[in-house]
Amino acid sequence: MRNPLVAFSITTALAILAGAPAHALISDQDVARSVTFGGSCGKCDFTGRKLVGANFMSSQFIKAVMVNADLRGANIVNSNFTGADLRGADLRGAQAPQTYFIKVNFTGAKLDGLTAPAATFRDATLNGVGLRSAVLTASNFRSADMNGAQLIGAQLAAADFTDANARGANFNSSELQASQMAGHFDGATFFRAELDGAHLAGGTFAGADFSRASLDGADLRGVDLSKARGLKQDQIDDACADGNTRLPSGLKPGACNHGMSREIQAAMAEAKQAARLEASQGAVEARRQALEAARQALEMVREMNLSGGRHPSIPPVPPAPPAPPAPPQAPHW
Repeated sequence: MRNPLVAFSITTALAILAGAPAHALISDQDVARSVTFGGSCGKCDFTGRKLVGANFMSSQFIKAVMVNADLRGANIVNSNFTGADLRGADLRGAQAPQTYFIKVNFTGAKLDGLTAPAATFRDATLNGVGLRSAVLTASNFRSADMNGAQLIGAQLAAADFTDANARGANFNSSELQASQMAGHFDGATFFRAELDGAHLAGGTFAGADFSRASLDGADLRGVDLSKARGLKQDQIDDACADGNTRLPSGLKPGACNHGMSREIQAAMAEAKQAARLEASQGAVEARRQALEAARQALEMVREMNLSGGRHPSIPPVPPAPPAPPAPPQAPHW
């Protein structure tokens, strides 16, 4: 019986090169850095697996179980992890542009340094999760549970927090330009955060700390900031407030530029376009790396099959079957 890791390398390498789906069937606890996943593997169990540097290319991992999986530095591109269980998983430094993490449970996960522009975290559980210095430009956090999440220094321009629970979250020094802040940010901290052009209407900010935050062009019309902390008059003067804006005692709304709304919309559109471009470029680079990993896996197998050059501990590998025809393109989620 051939080595299961070698067999898996053949399957996944051929699948990526041929564009066919590959199902992840792994019996080894440790997975080589060159492993590439493609196709569908719904409800797969990767509990505790070491997947450092693995490639997930347009994969369907719906409701997969990846509790405590080690995914540091993984390349996850345009994949679907809807409903997956990623409790305690380590995704530090992973690349996940344009990936769907809808309703994913990230409780106890490590996401510091995650690069996931234009990703979707709708209805995800991110309570207390560390997302320090993460790149999450134009990502979707609608209705996500982010209570106490740590987003210090995160890039969140044009992100959407509509109906998100971000109470007590730490956004210190984060970039939130042109973001949609119509969520719950009671007790959150925005020390030195950049909220230029952000849209705060519909959000709650009781006890939120805006000390030294930049609010240039931020839309505060109709927002209740009466219980917010750290606000100064010069911050309000730089923002767009009106008679319906409720401010702490001693602060007054300034005149709002009539064209401010259009400027905010234009800034948001520009930030989203830049994020999508960044995500697309990241996807191209990740795919190039995945193809290179697949090529190396095939080369390794060929070397093992050379006459007299087989590794003594690995039995001969039978010829790989011909690649099946490419299936129809999976629907866009």
